[in-house]
Amino acid sequence: MERRGLIRREECATDSRGAEIVLAPDGNDAFRAATVPHLRAVRELFVDALTPAQLAAAGEIAAALSAHLGRA
Repeated sequence: MERRGLIRREECATDSRGAEIVLAPDGNDAFRAATVPHLRAVRELFVDALTPAQLAAAGEIAAALSAHLGRA
């Protein structure tokens, strides 16, 4: 990814043993280009298979799990 210009390494200000990986402008463009088809596939394969009631139940389950994990 670094050779393709998608990311770059920068020195880590808090740990001299490592580096921070930064998304380069070309990497940002590639990410954005991949996002639309990915989200379309998620909708077609998962969201469209559920009824509105099932989606609401999934949302309630996700909220309950999030609240529980937030307390942990």
